[in-house]
Amino acid sequence: MICELLKYVNDCAELIVVAITVISSFLSDHFGPISILLTIIGWFAIFYFNIRQQRKQIQSNAKMKIYEELYNLKKEIDDKEKYLSFLLSPFSAPFLEMEYADRSITSGKINLKALEIWGKYLEKLRKETFSFNRAYLKLWVHFKMWICIMPDLKKMYKELFEIQLTQLTNNLYEYHKYLQSISIKNLYWETWDKEEIKERSKKIQDEFDQIAVGYLDDFMIEINNSLLSPIFKNKSVLREDFKNFPERYKVLTKNGIQEIQKDKQG
Repeated sequence: MICELLKYVNDCAELIVVAITVISSFLSDHFGPISILLTIIGWFAIFYFNIRQQRKQIQSNAKMKIYEELYNLKKEIDDKEKYLSFLLSPFSAPFLEMEYADRSITSGKINLKALEIWGKYLEKLRKETFSFNRAYLKLWVHFKMWICIMPDLKKMYKELFEIQLTQLTNNLYEYHKYLQSISIKNLYWETWDKEEIKERSKKIQDEFDQIAVGYLDDFMIEINNSLLSPIFKNKSVLREDFKNFPERYKVLTKNGIQEIQKDKQG
C-alpha cells in the first residue's frame, strides 16, 4: 500500500513537470513572465490539492482494510471462546451423565462407561483450548505487523498478549492437567471431590471470560477508535464508561489494567 502511494505521487509529480513545461513554453511565446508564473502557481496548487486528497483516500482505505482483517480475526476468536467458556462452566462437567452411564455397575466396581464419558469431555476441552489459542495467536501475529501505525496501543498490546493471554493459556493447560490427574489417580469417580472441581471450574471460567471476552473487546474497541474514528469522526464507547456495569470491575486500557470503582449512583 505504501509502495502504491509513493508510485502514485511520483507519477503525479512527473505529470506536473510535463504540464508546466508545455504551458510555460506556450505562455512564454504569447504572454509575459508574470502570466507564466501565475499559471504555474495555479496548476501546482490544483495538482497538490489532488495529490493530497488522493493520499488521504489511500490512507483511509488502507486503515479500513487493516481493521477488516483484524476484526475478522477477532470474530474467529469470538466463535471459539463461546464454546470453550461453556466447557469451562462448573455445570458442563458431565457428572449427571456419568451417574446414569451404567446403572448395572454394583458398588465398589469401576464404572468404565462413566470414565469414558469423562475422557470424551477432557478431549473436547483439550481441542477447544488448542483451537482458541491458535485463533488468538493469529490475531497477535497480525496486529504485530500493524503496531507501527497504532503506536499508542503498544502498551495495551503487550499487556494483553504477552501477559494476560499468555498467563491464561498456561492456566487453561494446568486446569486440563488437573482434571486429567483426577481420573488417573482415582478410577472410582464417585469418590471424587466434585465441589472442588466445580470451584476450580468457576475460577478458570471467570478468568477466561475476563481476559478472552472483556479485555479482548477492550482492545478491539481501541483499534476501532484508532483506525476508523479519524475517518468517520465517531468513537466507540469504552467499557470503562459503561453505565450498567457492576460497582467494581477491571478493564484493559491504553495504560494497562485498571480497576473501575463506580459510586452507588453510577
